[in-house]
Amino acid sequence: MGKPFFSIVIVNFNHGRFLESAIQSILKQSCKKFELIVVDGGSSDNSVEVIKKYSAHISWWCSEKDKGQSDAFNKGFSHAKGKFGCWVNADDILMPGALESVENFLKKHPYAEWIGGSTVFVNAKMDVLWCSRCIRTTSNLLKQFSPVCVNGPSSFFSLLALNRVGGFDISLHFVMDIDLWRRFGQAGITLFHLKKYLWVFRIHEESKTAHRFITHSASADFQREREIIQNKFARTRFLIMLDQYGTRIIRLLSFTYLWSYIDTQRFKGKNIRNVSEKQN
Repeated sequence: MGKPFFSIVIVNFNHGRFLESAIQSILKQSCKKFELIVVDGGSSDNSVEVIKKYSAHISWWCSEKDKGQSDAFNKGFSHAKGKFGCWVNADDILMPGALESVENFLKKHPYAEWIGGSTVFVNAKMDVLWCSRCIRTTSNLLKQFSPVCVNGPSSFFSLLALNRVGGFDISLHFVMDIDLWRRFGQAGITLFHLKKYLWVFRIHEESKTAHRFITHSASADFQREREIIQNKFARTRFLIMLDQYGTRIIRLLSFTYLWSYIDTQRFKGKNIRNVSEKQN
């Protein structure tokens, strides 16, 4: 097998009951030009057993204590040999056909370094709760407001771009993706929208960030890190206000809220495979 085009990193800590479905969602992709890397943070559940079960399909893996999710990302991508990368949380999955969709997009847009897709939120049984489309807008608007117009693992990015901005900030444990997107924006890396659902986010009790999607309020730790990001990238009160409300304004003006609502009504309560089978 030649050099992979995609490097997919799964980070895991005590999510063994979900890990197998995450791995299978990658192995079952129609596009096979990928390598799979698994970084486990020294789990005490059955995670290592699951990893060993699929070790023949994993290019590199480890199970050891780390400094958190961001550190695990950096560790995983340091072993990546592909051209484009993405990560999949151990309790989430990659949509069927996601890699093929991104590959086809890049054939038509070979200059793209950062591609964002849409996200489906599901419950523990993989039934759809709601859909969230990626914002369709221009790079100018993104620069004026905020490049945080895409959810984490629905992004695919050039590994050269990741290295160019210095990887993930290991001091962040909740908003490392937002920080990375901001640095992409500062580096002049444009977000290209792909009209496909690429990532499935599973809502469950043990999820680190699910609370903010359910209650629409952030934990104290999440809010603290969000304020760090705001102060880091928005140095005036006006820019902080744009940071807080700019993305919402773009979603409204681009009809993203409307299309997300339509998709939600179409698929809510159905198993995730229904979204996969009926994407247009």
